[in-house]
Amino acid sequence: MLTALPAAVLAQEASIKWNDLTAEEKQVLAPAKDKWDELPAANREKLKKGARRWNELDKEKRQNFKNRFKNWQKKSPEDRKKIRNRFKEFQNLPAADKKALRESRKRFKQLSPEKQKRLQQRFKSMTAKERENFRQRLKDRREKIKNKTPKERQKISEQFNNRKRDGLAKEQRTKARRNTDRLRQRQRQNNLNPHRNTFERNQRPSNFPNRPRATRPQSRPHDGRRQ
Repeated sequence: MLTALPAAVLAQEASIKWNDLTAEEKQVLAPAKDKWDELPAANREKLKKGARRWNELDKEKRQNFKNRFKNWQKKSPEDRKKIRNRFKEFQNLPAADKKALRESRKRFKQLSPEKQKRLQQRFKSMTAKERENFRQRLKDRREKIKNKTPKERQKISEQFNNRKRDGLAKEQRTKARRNTDRLRQRQRQNNLNPHRNTFERNQRPSNFPNRPRATRPQSRPHDGRRQ
């Protein structure tokens, strides 16, 4: 009897009705309430799953999602199309490549804001050919690591972490040296001009009246007698 029913009738019966949603799901999906019965069953299922995931998020993640959605609305149609194409390319990648890209993004987020900005500017300044070569080098590196044994991968990871720590230490030393050089230069300037912070005559504005000098009383001529 069930096999004799049309597929469309079965899909309509299996679709999620509005009253089947929980109170939290109805609150999230309130904008789609009036058109809910007109939506296909697959779309209703996706919306229900999305509402459930939204309710499972904490306050901070919800705010991050709202901010990302606002940024998405500000983008031009061309930028949105590029992002969609990159997302499709990501979905077609093998699982190992997806994992490597997620780990690279995680490492990027752990960098300081200054270093993130420098890397972004460096990538934007590349030509299309340079970007392609850069991606190819990363891919070759992942392929090289993939063929290693777990012990060799651990060794490579330790070497990378050591270089990273050395780079951070070098950056801190460079920053401290620059601060020391600026301090020494300021001290040399103060030693060369000890009255630099005083209100000198040549630093006065042109319309500032000069204060007359105090005149000394003229001394009487000495007549040789004792006072």
